[in-house]
Amino acid sequence: MGAPKGLFAGANNPAWRGGHAGYRGPNWNEQKAKILERDDYKCTNCHSADQLTVHHKIPFRLFANCEEANTLDNLITLCHTCHSTDDNLFWRKHPLFFNKLTFPDCRILRTCKLCSQQFVAHPHQYYCKNCRQHICAYCGNSFANAKRPHAVFCSRQCNTAFRKSQAKWPRKCQVCGKPILGGRLYCRECWLKNPSLLVRPGHKAGRKPRGRTEVST
Repeated sequence: MGAPKGLFAGANNPAWRGGHAGYRGPNWNEQKAKILERDDYKCTNCHSADQLTVHHKIPFRLFANCEEANTLDNLITLCHTCHSTDDNLFWRKHPLFFNKLTFPDCRILRTCKLCSQQFVAHPHQYYCKNCRQHICAYCGNSFANAKRPHAVFCSRQCNTAFRKSQAKWPRKCQVCGKPILGGRLYCRECWLKNPSLLVRPGHKAGRKPRGRTEVST
């Protein structure tokens, strides 16, 4: 069984280097849609409707976090040409900021739905690390589950084994009395001895299973 989805995502991945240069935070898509609608899907400089981009008046990398950078007052709709012109003009006026290589903090801070503790979350994560840790009710191993906060079993195999071990009405072979599982009436040994006679009332006798040899009596 593999690791739960999202367990090694983002900063939890050993190869994490702070995110890629094009990432603008978890609220970027929402803010971008608002700006395009506000500016009527046209460039605010030349009023063109082709190759539109949402531009940061003050560059994104000069902020401490993405919430401050992605405010509506700092965003504007520009076409590709006006975007390049405006960006070059800003760096020409502020040359001392050009070598600033810091990346804003784009982490998501959420409150756990179970323990109400604040934690750094992934986009689809709503429970803290402690609430995602569970003890399997069958094998006793510790496991993490980000989707189900009340998970009981670490795998499907443990779930199936627990249900079989806790069955309230186990079936027994009608010939020898041996406990069997499933919807069968006879155990495999009794069935292979004489499969044509062990049929239910009103049913036709079935053929022997292929590839199986009879058990000697």
